Order: sequence, then structure tokens, then C-alpha cells
Amino acid sequence: MSTTLSSVRSIITNPRHQVFFIDNFGVLKTADGPIKGTAQTMAEIRRLGKTAVIVSNSANYSVQQLQQELAINGIDLPQKHIVTSGSLLAEYYSTRNLQGARSLVLGNDVTKEYVISAGGVVMDNREALRHHQDIQAVVIGWFAVPDKREFPDLPATLFSRLGLLDGRLLNAAFMALARGVPGVIANPDRTIPTQDGLIIGIAPYAEMLETLTGRTLTRLGKPTSSIFVEALRRSGAGTREGIVMVGDTIETDILGARNFGIRSLLVLSGNTSQADAEAAKIKPDFIAPSFALD
Repeated sequence: MSTTLSSVRSIITNPRHQVFFIDNFGVLKTADGPIKGTAQTMAEIRRLGKTAVIVSNSANYSVQQLQQELAINGIDLPQKHIVTSGSLLAEYYSTRNLQGARSLVLGNDVTKEYVISAGGVVMDNREALRHHQDIQAVVIGWFAVPDKREFPDLPATLFSRLGLLDGRLLNAAFMALARGVPGVIANPDRTIPTQDGLIIGIAPYAEMLETLTGRTLTRLGKPTSSIFVEALRRSGAGTREGIVMVGDTIETDILGARNFGIRSLLVLSGNTSQADAEAAKIKPDFIAPSFALD
């Protein structure tokens, strides 16, 4: 393992590499749009008869939304080859017997749909604030679009683009978690890449709640193994040998790959710079400027 830049073409054409687990944000796109050249790389993987599976720490996009967005950007993938951290909420609710649990959801409408599909009962924000003692589960997935009833004069075009974390809901989550209610972080990403640099993700707020309550919340998505296990199942690969994780974040993508026993390619088009990669204790197997073909 080194910090010497590698050829993406040589990595994807290597006969040893047959399956690619690929992050979305920071690898195929940023918050500002698709990353140049990555659609061609995905097409080449398909032409070579190899398998690509999107493995995304996302609880604010549905699988269908991601599939449609990828298609618009020139990437054709079946839904079964798209795994999100939000989709893992179904197993979380099932294994903890939380079906029917009244849930405070910090997230957007998609996050809430994931919870409903998992069997949870999503509490209205106003209800959660008035009756925080009735909260039976806390799901931290993403920033929420504000309640339009509280901003009746806000133009619809501006309103639809807003994302915020209501401090009142954060306090309700704190009080529920402090009394032992189950809590889960459905998107453990700490930062999000944009054209203007990194912006803060939802995870630091969840980490603040952990510090204040003295608890360690369940995490879904990379670097935990559950999302890799699901991606392996979806890929149809019978073994972990020959799988490469492609990601832009050392603490989720690269660490998760190492823990799962697969190789990793770190791309420098998202959360991580060359200097970050050189300074990191966790090293990928390969590094490339982006996931575009050379």
C-alpha cells in the first residue's frame, strides 16, 4: 500500500478485479453534479463483463431516485445493484423488534419513507416536540426540510432547496436518547464534498448527542460490515476475493473495505486530498485523482 497514484484503467481491467463496490458522492458526483469521465468508467466495467454495485451512505435518497439520477448522468444500473444505508433500517427495526415504534426522524421525506418501510411509525415533528416522552426510537438520517406551515411566506422555489436541523428536534432527540430510547445513525458521513469545498454532514450532530448522553448509537452504512454484506449478496459474488471498494473517504470507504477484507481504491475527487492520504494511518491499496479513465 502506498500513496503513489495508480491508473484507473489498469485497476478495472485487472483480471483479479471482478466486482467493484462504488461510492456515489465524491466518486461519481458531488453536490454540484456528475464528476467528468466517471460514466465512461462505469460503461467500461460493464463492457468488460464485470459487476458494479453502488454502496452509498445515504438516507436522504431512495434507491429509485439514485437509479434515476445515475441514468440521467449516463450510468445504467439495476436497482438491485444500489445499496443505501437508509435501506438497512429495515433490518435494524426487525432485529430490535421496533415495528410500530413511534419514531422521531431527523431527515427528509425519503428518510421517513425508509422508516415507514421498516415498520416504524413516524411522528409528526410538532407531535414529537409536544410529546417527546412518547418517542420510542430516534433515527438520525439527514437534514430536514423545514415545516412549510412555519414559513408560509417563503417562496416555494427557495423552500424546496432548504435543508436545516431544527434545534428543537435535536433537543427532543437528546431527551429521548438520554432516557435510553434506541437510536440509529442512518448516514455516518461527517462531511459532504461540493465544488466549493467540504460542507458538514449530519454525523457530527449525532456524535454530539452521543457525547452528551454518554451513549454509542448504532451506525448503518460504511464503515460497518452490514452494508458490505448486503452489497456482496447483491453482487452475486461467491467470495470477497476480487472485490474492490472505490471511495473518496478514508474513515468510511477505505476503513470499511479493510475491515471487510477487500481491496480499496481511494479517489481524490471528494473528501480526501493527496496530503490527507499521505498523512492517514489507514492506507488504501490504490489512489487515483478521480474515477475517470486515464
